[in-house]
Amino acid sequence: MLIVTVHELSEAFQMFDSQNARGKALDPTDLLKAFHIRQMEQDGVTHAREYELVRQWEQIPPVGLHYLFNAFLYRAKQWSHGVSIREYGFTAAQIPLFEGVSISQENPANNWSKVYLLARQCVNNYKRDNGVLERSKVASQLEYPFQIDQPVVNGETFFEFTEHYYQLARNLGLWGEPTLELNETSGEIFDFMQTKASTNWRYRQVKDLFFCELLYYVDRFGEQCLNEAIRLFFLYAARLRLLLRSLGFASVNSYALALSTRYDGNQRMFEIIRNAKAPEDVLGISLDERIEDIPRNEDLLQLYKKLRILRMAQAAMEIENMVRLFRVFRIVTNLPIDFVILQSKELPTAGCSSNCLSKNM
Repeated sequence: MLIVTVHELSEAFQMFDSQNARGKALDPTDLLKAFHIRQMEQDGVTHAREYELVRQWEQIPPVGLHYLFNAFLYRAKQWSHGVSIREYGFTAAQIPLFEGVSISQENPANNWSKVYLLARQCVNNYKRDNGVLERSKVASQLEYPFQIDQPVVNGETFFEFTEHYYQLARNLGLWGEPTLELNETSGEIFDFMQTKASTNWRYRQVKDLFFCELLYYVDRFGEQCLNEAIRLFFLYAARLRLLLRSLGFASVNSYALALSTRYDGNQRMFEIIRNAKAPEDVLGISLDERIEDIPRNEDLLQLYKKLRILRMAQAAMEIENMVRLFRVFRIVTNLPIDFVILQSKELPTAGCSSNCLSKNM
């Protein structure tokens, strides 16, 4: 065995890259790690901070790390921009998607990058001025405002990005119990995902699509109207399994991008989330809920039908409440009905329930 000693972390990863190019290709997450460590060296990040971030990265199980990037971050980033994904998923060829703005390089003409550099500097300044207060919890912690579909800031911020989304995925229940306030219906959905969908290969694609939607939604809107979102995303993901006898990733990709006439009426959910300004812009969309009666999906079908009925009942209740509101408004104001309808456009849109809206106002 040959032992080679180097004195800088960046030199170690340069050797790592050169040797890796000659042998068996490593996981793309390992290559990302090497790239962003070199960026930290160029940015002047202290060795203590480098080692802290690398240790934090290495505490994430490699299988979980690849799953996070391949099934969620990569897919959400691509589908939200309307980009098709090949079946073999996240590989070394897609690494540039997670290489973005370099702090140490001059970017005077890159106007698109300035907002991300300003955000990074703002967070750095806050932590520098309030570090003691943050640690003692006198001042609230300020994190970089990550978004899956925005460019990555290289180096230190990338490692924070990875830790941020790993913890978010854990909170959503990808590994263990979710740390969310779930109602009974959402609890039933999560129970299905963590038991039957985790052990039955027929539902693996349903589970990944559901959690990818949910992660992307929570990334954008936090836990606003969360239970309504969970129900919507389950219906959307489950319908694909209930439409097809054989389900591979190519079908999932086609479904997410509404590429096939087989999915007439389907929504490009990830683009809708990306363009939404408020939760109701997502939750108010209409879904084509027609399905096929395919054997061996009985447990999924039963839950799907139950949630579909609940969704229809909620929609009917919202319509009934709106009609009542029209009548009261017209009686009180003595205005013509066309004026009442015009004014109703200023009311909250359907999608978030009244309880959700009041809770988040």
